[in-house]
Amino acid sequence: MVATLPGDVHDIGRCLLVTLLGACGYEVVDLGSQVAVERIVHAAIEARADAIGLSALLVSTSKQMPACLRELDARGLRFPVIIGGAAINRGFGRRILLLEEDRAYDPGVFYCKDAFEGLETVDQLVDPGRRGPLVARIREEALSFRDAEARRAAERAAAPAVTVPARSAVRRDAPIPAPPFWGGRVLRGIPIDDVVPHIDRNSLFKMSWQFRGVRDPDEWERLLRTELEPRLARSIAEARSEGFLDLQAAYGYWPALADGDTVLVYDPDDRERVVARLTFPRQPAQHRLCLADYLRPVDEAGGARDVIALQLATTGPRASEVSEELQRADRYDDMLRVHGFATQMAEATAEHVHGIIRAELGLGADQGRRYSPGYASCPDLEGNRVLLGLLPATEVGVTLTDAAQLVPEQSTVALVMHHPEARYFDIHRAGAAAAV
Repeated sequence: MVATLPGDVHDIGRCLLVTLLGACGYEVVDLGSQVAVERIVHAAIEARADAIGLSALLVSTSKQMPACLRELDARGLRFPVIIGGAAINRGFGRRILLLEEDRAYDPGVFYCKDAFEGLETVDQLVDPGRRGPLVARIREEALSFRDAEARRAAERAAAPAVTVPARSAVRRDAPIPAPPFWGGRVLRGIPIDDVVPHIDRNSLFKMSWQFRGVRDPDEWERLLRTELEPRLARSIAEARSEGFLDLQAAYGYWPALADGDTVLVYDPDDRERVVARLTFPRQPAQHRLCLADYLRPVDEAGGARDVIALQLATTGPRASEVSEELQRADRYDDMLRVHGFATQMAEATAEHVHGIIRAELGLGADQGRRYSPGYASCPDLEGNRVLLGLLPATEVGVTLTDAAQLVPEQSTVALVMHHPEARYFDIHRAGAAAAV
């Protein structure tokens, strides 16, 4: 039995696992997305499941995985639990296996990096001769991982303090471009042919369509020629003829300044009134970067205002509807193809809009970066609420779930920094975003 936990609308990994298990003769109960823990437990009992599979793309969603384990344990249930998704890793699985200091969830918690590892794990769990050694190995790994984490924590506590700069060395006086308008605008009916050149084939083929692990260059070239490029051409042709992509966008420009680690966004018609604040995490070491560093500091602005661009792109709701129709018809290969194509078309539309912003601000082809809530430098998804509150999001049909995820799923929102030194970087602690 498989499910995606509440607040998470993404389902491609879960659907791929369902496809693989079904093709290998397993009976799969797919509860779908945004499923409460209580329903998961009840459905597993009712189905007499051999294992439970839980998916989470978001950090907020992944926090419900240990809650599910505690509920199963409290009821004395013995379902092995398989977990996966972009928000977690193998260390997370080892950590939540231990309910208490030395007491593990006896049936086992098994992290799987993809659907193929999920299938392999299920094969072992239903084999009496292989299940015991697998559970024992996972428990041993969890205990070793716990001990290693404890040692690292002790070493960090004993290490001498290191003085680090309060702020990065990013220049504070970057030229401020003049936007052609202030506030938000809507782009409707964006032509597919304007977006197709921005498709990231590597992400589409290897990530969305799961064609990865091919190391032989000649074999990869053969796959490109005979399988992947024809799939892409078919998807583009279907999108044109069947109209399941409604490419739309909203974007615009707002006055902004930096106040420490916080971006202050001002009303375009009243440059003294702050309409939103976005507080971002700062690297605890390395270069001490923070997104706020890419705007003019408020105490050095001298009455001027920097500019921040916001953008929202969507393929519309029909792509998700088509994917669901294909899944119900057991056309899993086509479902994965259409879902992955639509996801990448949303990203390609975002890149198309970013190109418009660069041109309107007079930036170079590689100047400036776009940052989306939920990713490394701005990990708090609540930032989506701030950005959608400023952009005319409802005019392009984009809303949010209670967990601040975009609906339709094939949508993307971002803030764009024009600073010539803007780059992508990683962060190891959470930030926050709040509207005023």
